[in-house]
Amino acid sequence: MIHKVGARISSYRKKRNMSLEELATVLNVNRQTISKWETGDTLPDVFNVVALEKIFHVSLDVLILGVHSKLGGPSYITDVKEKRQKQIFGNYCWRNRIHNFCYIAHSIENFRSCK
Repeated sequence: MIHKVGARISSYRKKRNMSLEELATVLNVNRQTISKWETGDTLPDVFNVVALEKIFHVSLDVLILGVHSKLGGPSYITDVKEKRQKQIFGNYCWRNRIHNFCYIAHSIENFRSCK
């Protein structure tokens, strides 16, 4: 993933016809820092990612994940949240079923002992 982020940063920088030095100056970092991001050695911090988003006029989804989300449509984050909720709800249902089964088994046990 790190290498893909770096490749996207490099691609967007080149589309804007910016040199490493120019981008480094705008972000107030070293040219070597930009180079490390582009080669995948490191990732930019949150502040620089937001700055890159504004400089390149792309969303964070596109810059970091490479996902083109449409306005009004579900984004990657929304999809992840929905999947997580389904997993939690699914686990909750299984826990309820197990709890109900144990309750029924316990009730049958008590019923048999009352005879």
